[in-house]
Amino acid sequence: MTEIPIGYIFPVLLLAWCTWWAVMPLRTSGFFGSLSFYSALVINELPFLALLWLFAINILALSEGDIHSSIGWAAFGIAILTVVGLVVIVQRSFQAIPAISQALDDGLGLDWRDTIHGKLVPRLRPGFQLAALLGPFFIRRWDVERVADISYGDAGVRNLLDVYRHHSHPANAPVLIHFHGGAMVRGKKNREALPLLYRLASQGWVCISANYRLSPAATFPAQLIDAKKVIAWVRAHGKEYGADTSTVFVAGGSAGAQLASQAALTPNDPKLQPGFESADTSVAALIVLYGYFSWMVG
Repeated sequence: MTEIPIGYIFPVLLLAWCTWWAVMPLRTSGFFGSLSFYSALVINELPFLALLWLFAINILALSEGDIHSSIGWAAFGIAILTVVGLVVIVQRSFQAIPAISQALDDGLGLDWRDTIHGKLVPRLRPGFQLAALLGPFFIRRWDVERVADISYGDAGVRNLLDVYRHHSHPANAPVLIHFHGGAMVRGKKNREALPLLYRLASQGWVCISANYRLSPAATFPAQLIDAKKVIAWVRAHGKEYGADTSTVFVAGGSAGAQLASQAALTPNDPKLQPGFESADTSVAALIVLYGYFSWMVG
């Protein structure tokens, strides 16, 4: 009886499953829509890494003779189809370049490429870059320290924040507050925007990444109140970490961008600051990263 090469078949089927949903996503809500979205998420973000993993799996399978059976050849065929799907994903990602370039030209002016740092220019060229493959493994920086799990409210783990700052502890540093995404029902502070937080902190910024209460345990405007509490915490305690509390920027991704926008557009509103009505929750600027604004959590 031929032994079934489970160690080869399982990762091939896993990659094939995720690649399928990345190429053919379900345009629906509910359980199956969420299954499609989360199955495709990592593959869509890291197709080059998936290709490398698939290549390594097949080399190992060939060297150990796992493909020399009908089941093994079937898995190998699925692996080839998965490679085709990953190539389609990569091709689609390159199709976004013209749209992104046009958006930057519209927002920053046609000469914005002449004003950026010279070291950034090579990264603007289309094509494969090693950072796309290895970037996820080198997010953290040696010159930045993270002060984790500082409480800013009374909601336990959902009212914790992290501070990122340079090891030299510069004074009067500008502040960036970031709120994670997750449809206001999921997500956490140390999952998103880490390259941005570490990079800015390495350049002398004080960066804050904060949790906030999530639905359905908390209903809106609890999330917005928490966002304002974070701003108030920075004003009250930021100087202890070298922050210039008069220069506070607020940012977020997806639902976090919606939350940051609401916080920036309702400064010092006493109705949204219960128990800290007199705190200054105004900000110097708002940075919206792939914000979603079509609904409000109730």
